[in-house]
Amino acid sequence: MAPVLHLIYFIGNNTYSLALPLQEPGSSHHTGLQIYVQELLHPASGRQINIALTALQPLTLQMVELHIPHTFELTDRLLCNGFQSWTLTDEWLPKHKLKPVKWFAKPLANAFGDYAFFTYPSKKGHIHGWTYGYIKHHPLQPNPTITFAGSCHERSAYTGIVMEANPLQGKIRLFKDCRGLQLNNNAVFEAFNLYLDSGNEQEVFARYAQLVKTARKTTEQVTSFPDAQKLPTCGASGFTSWYNYYTRINANIIHQNLRAFAQNNIPLDIFQIDDGWQNAVGDWLKVNAAKFPDGLATVTNAIRQQGYKPGLWLAPFICQRQSEVFKNHPNWLLRHPNGKLVTAGYNTMWQSYMYVLNFYHPQVKDYLEQVFDTILNQWGFELVKPDFLYAVALLPPAHKTRGAVMYEAMQWLRQAVGNKLILGCGVPLGAAFGATDFCRIGADVHLSWDMPLLKWIGSREGVSTISAIKNTIHRHHLNGKLFFNDPDVSILRNTNHNHRLTPQQQFTLFLVNQIFGSLQFVSDNIGEYSPQTLRLYCSQFPLRPKNIHRVIQTDEAYRVYFTIGNLHYLAFCNLSGKIAAINLAHEAAVLPPAYQNCLYNSHTQTHLHPQNQTLNLMPYESVCLMAVNTQEPVALAGGNAHLFPCADVEHWHITALGYIQIQSAAITRPPTNIWIFSQQLQISLNQWEITQTLPWQQGYLLKFETAHTQPAH
Repeated sequence: MAPVLHLIYFIGNNTYSLALPLQEPGSSHHTGLQIYVQELLHPASGRQINIALTALQPLTLQMVELHIPHTFELTDRLLCNGFQSWTLTDEWLPKHKLKPVKWFAKPLANAFGDYAFFTYPSKKGHIHGWTYGYIKHHPLQPNPTITFAGSCHERSAYTGIVMEANPLQGKIRLFKDCRGLQLNNNAVFEAFNLYLDSGNEQEVFARYAQLVKTARKTTEQVTSFPDAQKLPTCGASGFTSWYNYYTRINANIIHQNLRAFAQNNIPLDIFQIDDGWQNAVGDWLKVNAAKFPDGLATVTNAIRQQGYKPGLWLAPFICQRQSEVFKNHPNWLLRHPNGKLVTAGYNTMWQSYMYVLNFYHPQVKDYLEQVFDTILNQWGFELVKPDFLYAVALLPPAHKTRGAVMYEAMQWLRQAVGNKLILGCGVPLGAAFGATDFCRIGADVHLSWDMPLLKWIGSREGVSTISAIKNTIHRHHLNGKLFFNDPDVSILRNTNHNHRLTPQQQFTLFLVNQIFGSLQFVSDNIGEYSPQTLRLYCSQFPLRPKNIHRVIQTDEAYRVYFTIGNLHYLAFCNLSGKIAAINLAHEAAVLPPAYQNCLYNSHTQTHLHPQNQTLNLMPYESVCLMAVNTQEPVALAGGNAHLFPCADVEHWHITALGYIQIQSAAITRPPTNIWIFSQQLQISLNQWEITQTLPWQQGYLLKFETAHTQPAH
């Protein structure tokens, strides 16, 4: 069946309702409205549908929806992207239902998400999200496929996606957040620019990302997709002051942490100062002199002297009641028609509601342009982290939608920052495509695994470590394609130091961030690490790009198959408080045949044959296994210098005399070990120890202990 376009609009006191099957592309005329439909076929199975509405006289849009019939299976998993950076994004079964926040929490939580303008049906099987979504078919099979729908452009309005998983009359319902939008005579509303596809999820997302880039680059002068900024595809490492010190930062704390990285020769990329440097939220030209008596320019100089890029947090579109902006410029504040101030939620840290600046007020733009010029060109910062960005679009002006305001604000932000780096946060992701270099894709990590209170009231944007991890996994498709994903931070410091995460939860957070994220931040003072913790932290270097091939979710356990170059890995992450049993023979079947017979466990530093093996993951435990190629005469078979075994090896070969020469870029402190698989003992054995024979493979495992490794830089 063909998709059906549903429209409701008003002309004067008259209501018009249309239901138009999209049988043929072209133009059609209706009372006061012209509808233009274009359909483009793409390689493989994808197609692009563009729908534009032209008002032939003044009218008001009430509903614009596209209904696509779809048959759902009970085993399908439904992913609908959350409204903004912090909103929980997950794969749900068709029997699931989403609920809004509880009524008494709406004044505090409504602004963070879509609760104020989307009516939650609270029905089982009605899962909704924004910008893109998919249905994963036969998810436990070796090669599951997806049915995908995504918006290539969000400049006209937010695009909502509802999966109505009725097994008899199911459908995918796409809609534009445009209720009450007034169109003048001859005004054009770009209703949809959609991409519909099916197939392997990694391939589908690659095609989708390319179409998003094309849609943006053909219409915008300012774009910042990953390839445009020449950022390293392996990602970036960094420090942010927030998750250890919060607003209690000062110059001494910043310099102390900076020295710790320098003294340990850490190849850090970004050193970011977070909230707490300013006098008040909104007063971005006023550095807190009590905390930073010499200003911030001296701090950025010290950061750059260590070879790091200095970064700074700010929230450009909001202010707190205590700020001079709030007190001295009431005309800058966004107000409801009754004169009441628009708020973006309440912040307990600031002891104030967050009040929204009117982005379209000329003096607001002038002020913010001065702010960015000062931060970037006078103080010398090379990255900014604009936060709470969703706030700018909470109350759109006449003739604009929320999505249009968000899009225009992000385009303006990109232009204001120029060729410096942007780490977007608290932003609807569709507006961030092409406008940010890095983007937060999950909730704030919490100092414990979850916040039961926020979970109880139903806030999907609340701080939560498990929510952050899930978002990092389920939004990994965007990473390196539409921006570089920021999964937030890893917390490796001792449990007694200002957090309540268990060691298992800490490692799971670290491992997931490293597999799926591109911006690897910590807030720890690494100078206080134990030798074991410092070794774990250093094991991420050198950062390597990961190619994700398969992610399978069963309850709260995730199974991941990925590669780094020609190295193959299986990772298993248990996010629950129960033991998860992993059938290794079943999981190894997704690997190429040459890699299915020997797995190296980096935790135990042992090799095992996956046949008839069960791996029991303890609550919150994760493990990464390297698959060994046992069909090669000689192959890398493991190592303990890198988080991902052998990812530190840059080059290795066998000399004419039978010796193995290995070049490692690890910075992990010695001693470190490297394992080699050999079908025969034809290599010279000085310094190598035969640790194991592999009777099932007729081969040998050799271990070499290195005295030292060369730093990555």
